[in-house]
Amino acid sequence: MSDGFSQDYLSTSALAKALKLPVKNMFAMLAEHGWIARRQEKWVLTAKGDYEGGQYRRSEKYGEYIVWPKDVFQHHVLQGASKHLHLNASDIGEEWGIPGRLVNRMLAELGWIQHTVKGWELTSQGKAQHGLQLENDDSGALYCVWPASIREQGALSRLVSHLLVQASDDLFNNTRSIDGHDCDSVEHKRLCDWLYLVGIQYAYQRDLGDSDLRADFYLPQQRVYIEYWGNTKPHDIVQRMAKQRWFEEHDGTVIELSAHYLDDLDHSLAKLLLENGVKAY
Repeated sequence: MSDGFSQDYLSTSALAKALKLPVKNMFAMLAEHGWIARRQEKWVLTAKGDYEGGQYRRSEKYGEYIVWPKDVFQHHVLQGASKHLHLNASDIGEEWGIPGRLVNRMLAELGWIQHTVKGWELTSQGKAQHGLQLENDDSGALYCVWPASIREQGALSRLVSHLLVQASDDLFNNTRSIDGHDCDSVEHKRLCDWLYLVGIQYAYQRDLGDSDLRADFYLPQQRVYIEYWGNTKPHDIVQRMAKQRWFEEHDGTVIELSAHYLDDLDHSLAKLLLENGVKAY
């Protein structure tokens, strides 16, 4: 076949990629509209598919497969492909500014997926939310995709709102963390929520020895303290200086955070933790 043929036609897999659809969804959609059919464990063109411009192509690696003209994108069937669109974790989080790996932790918190040695596996609850289990073609790692409407799902949207609450939004002073801590501030709540979701064991407001001081956060497995210095009231400054002296006297490993770190905990805090021997993911 000529180079022009390869340049002007797309395989069904390439078509799926261009439309941001899982490949299996692409084949299912074309079969649903009668363009292709399954015959003896192989996809074949129907008369309808031939009419829409489908052709066969052969390669030594893949054998015979189906290709489509590039102008097939203009067809009303593919124009309506968005209703078949499934989103991965990164796609879901993009609208909220949440990284995909944290989205997966949130979906696990809801019980829709679980992490295994193979990757993220769909649970029965996830299937009820119309999630699909897929496998990376190169690595074999498992992952899940979700219908576009998942962003409006009540439990997920509430969890996102809970995670992203800002002090200015918190009219009712709701500072209870996802894992049940009654926090001193919205900022502390956001730190509690992040540590909990990424799976780091921590203690909140832990006593510092026999003193009357308390650490904001303590990671017992790594013996690392986290202090959030977000306030500038005189009493807070006195407390800060006293705690800093305690850490120095007891050789305590402490990560000190200011307000700007909260804008991107998944990057800023994860990096600081890794520098101190704590892996967040």
